Amino acid sequence: SNTLGISAAVAAIILIVAGGLALWFQPWMPDEEPVSIERMAFPLPDKPSIAVLPFDNFSGPDQEHLADGLTEEIITTLSKSPNLFVIARNSTFTYKGKAVEVRQVAEEQGVQYVLEGSVQRSGDRVRINAQLIDALEGHHIWAESYDREFKDIFALQDDITQQIMIELEVELTQGEELRAIHSRVPDPKAFEYFQKSRVHYYRFNKEDNAIARDWARKAAEISPDYPDPWEWMGWHHLQDYRFGWSTDREASFERAVKLAEKAHELDPNSAGTNMLLGSLSLLRGQYHEGISYFRKAVELAPSNANAIAVLAWGLCYSGHPEEAIPLLKQAMRLSPVYPAWHTATLGLAYMMTREYPKAIAAHQQLIDRKSLLQFGYSRLAAIHAVLGNDEKARAYAVELLKIKPDFTISNWSKALIYQDKEDLNWELNALRKAGLPGNPPLDLPDKPSIAVLPFDNLSGDKEQDPIADGLTEDIITSLSRVPDLFVIARNSTFTYKGKAVRVEQVARDLGVRYVLEGSLQRSGDRLRVTAQLIDAIDENHLWADRYDRPAENLFALQDEITRKVLVELQVKLIFGEHAPVSSHGTKNLEAWLLRNQAFAEGSKYTKESTVKARELYQAAVDADPAYSRAWAGMSWTYWTEARWGGWKLSRDEALKKATEFAEHAIEMDPQGPVGYQMMANISLLKNEHDRAVAPCRTGCRTGAQRLSNKCRTWLAIVLGRRGPAIPGGVCPRQTP
Repeated sequence: SNTLGISAAVAAIILIVAGGLALWFQPWMPDEEPVSIERMAFPLPDKPSIAVLPFDNFSGPDQEHLADGLTEEIITTLSKSPNLFVIARNSTFTYKGKAVEVRQVAEEQGVQYVLEGSVQRSGDRVRINAQLIDALEGHHIWAESYDREFKDIFALQDDITQQIMIELEVELTQGEELRAIHSRVPDPKAFEYFQKSRVHYYRFNKEDNAIARDWARKAAEISPDYPDPWEWMGWHHLQDYRFGWSTDREASFERAVKLAEKAHELDPNSAGTNMLLGSLSLLRGQYHEGISYFRKAVELAPSNANAIAVLAWGLCYSGHPEEAIPLLKQAMRLSPVYPAWHTATLGLAYMMTREYPKAIAAHQQLIDRKSLLQFGYSRLAAIHAVLGNDEKARAYAVELLKIKPDFTISNWSKALIYQDKEDLNWELNALRKAGLPGNPPLDLPDKPSIAVLPFDNLSGDKEQDPIADGLTEDIITSLSRVPDLFVIARNSTFTYKGKAVRVEQVARDLGVRYVLEGSLQRSGDRLRVTAQLIDAIDENHLWADRYDRPAENLFALQDEITRKVLVELQVKLIFGEHAPVSSHGTKNLEAWLLRNQAFAEGSKYTKESTVKARELYQAAVDADPAYSRAWAGMSWTYWTEARWGGWKLSRDEALKKATEFAEHAIEMDPQGPVGYQMMANISLLKNEHDRAVAPCRTGCRTGAQRLSNKCRTWLAIVLGRRGPAIPGGVCPRQTP
């Protein structure tokens, strides 16, 4: 009985201790705070859902790629199962390096299961810890620790993946494929190089893209039968082609094609390789073939968000945006923190289906995320232009040119691979309407260049259009006759007729510095014309004026405006303040233009050009017989013939002609200096220095201030040359 009593007492003590321990440990209580379905950002899918958190690296910064690579491989393998809903890398890697609760991850990503773990390497050994948590119940449903030699990393990866799939009661139809992944990479060093390549690739810039390609090449050299490095080198070259990161874009494209084909030969069942081949096919205009590759990729990896999104991208450019929209929403559900290109593709789909508010919202996300800004700004500019929101369209166009100063519609069109040319033209026309430059800027000519825009008809009467157009054409024709100007032809400038276009864009498109624009308004028998001359580079108005005239004087008005523009251009760009003087003495535009052409020919100082100048001066005299400077020009041509000799006339005959025309110039304008200058030139050529002084003095007392100053300099030279004969005369260049 004593024994029984002792036994009972011991049993009671054991029960009490056990009960106390039970109360202390509370094994029936969850070891994580369970998540509330109501607080989830997304509803749970109709199949097991999992988020794989980035494995922690306990080995130092130089081993970071091992932890990231293992995480990515687990995500990639799980996403191939049609029975699983797997959150994409882009979303789960936002938690990298952060102390985050499982509950938070489950709520934000909308999943039931969370996998977390760590990697630690010491020499040739590696330890991996992994645990799977049911966030709804708050329990760890599986945990394991693996100690392996580093060469066994792939078998270890298979073990972890299989355990997770078993715990989730997923049918193991992919078991053999998982083994194939292991057998694909026999060398651990190749795997390490490949993971480094992926780390650099995901930074998406020119420099890292080149580094990534080098690491992938090293991996391929070690394990040439490993398809993934070949595939990723193909993506590297495709990026070079798309973004213009190589000096030979076509060569980059061809390399991408060859690498994709090689990877596909090694593993035709790789979703990534099929995505690459599909992208290349679309860029070659093989739309049906491209979509087939994309669908194959989704079939191989139905939970791969990128595979689904790239199929949607291909459908958009193939003309099926309505089919792309639900696919993009599915991809975004698989990756709640989805990459920016998913958003850009959704915005494209909404733009193509003309759901403009949704398209604007999607592209605005790109601006907010500061990613793919060219797509964001260009398409926001295009959409607002189509909607008639001109100010917003131009504002987005300005922002685009700030980040991409060399942006042109012609270059951008190369990235738009629409199958239907109507879709392409819609976007290009919208960009033009937004005011974006069409082509790269042309080199400015070596002389002043100008474009005359069609004058706007502000009369509210279409019947006045021919008057405005005729005024524009006549100005272009007159300006084009000036040898010292580079004038854009009518066919080019009239493409802007009726369009609200910025002067800077016109100058950039046509390769000119100066733009003339204006308007015409008719009221009864009166016309009002405004005109302004703009330096498009400095954005300064060089000149502006308004003309109110009777309607019947339209041609005289045209001549007046044209001459004013010519004078202003010559003042600013060619002859300085001497230009207004050259316009004195005639109101006949034709005579003045002919004299300008003659001057340009004579300034070449050859026999042929002087003969041509004489013909033009004669035509100017015929147009206005009272034009003194034209008569002086005629005198100058004969003086030149006498000076050089050996032409049709003898020296004395030529000098006689020169004298007659100089005297006629003085008769036509006694207050003008040019006739007196020619008389002085003639005396100098005859070595009659004393006789040259008088006309020099007279010329200095007449004419404009600037020309009088030049005469004084000329007079000083003449006075200094008295004495010995100077062959050929000594006057400075004074072409009338």
